[in-house]
Amino acid sequence: MDNTFTVLISAAAGAAFGFIPQYLIENKKAKTEKMKYSLDKKISVGEKFYENSGLAITVFESTLRTFENVAVFTSDAAIAVFTAVQENYQKQAQAITSTTNTISAADIYFNISGVDDVNKWMKEYQLKIADFHERKEKNILTNPEEAINDIIGLLKKIISMIKADRETIKIAIHQLLN
Repeated sequence: MDNTFTVLISAAAGAAFGFIPQYLIENKKAKTEKMKYSLDKKISVGEKFYENSGLAITVFESTLRTFENVAVFTSDAAIAVFTAVQENYQKQAQAITSTTNTISAADIYFNISGVDDVNKWMKEYQLKIADFHERKEKNILTNPEEAINDIIGLLKKIISMIKADRETIKIAIHQLLN
């Protein structure tokens, strides 16, 4: 009986000593995989934001140049081209701003500062564009230079904030990779 008990205790101890290291190894492996997944996810979100914000900057800078050169558009044909370009840029801007999942995720992962401000300025920009075109169609646009300067100011704010957020994400991703 003594031998059986000793054998049972030895077997149990051997199993325990075999199980504990295996458990620790598996637990560490699971944590490592979870950290790798989290890191990959964070980098992926940053890359998507960086890509989308690059497109946004291109669209907004093109729109900005168009508004800065609006005085050049004097003939009816030139004004028609200006209006068509504006409508195209407006559609592109709306498509870019509809990537709210990426923007929200980037805000969560990278704590970018300008999401709320850019959203507010985008709404203001869209309202000013709509108001500008409506007043122009009704021939009640009393001070077009002031309206255009307001739009230019908003575009510069939006571009500046997007560039700042891109830089924040770029630095964070470089830190994650190094």
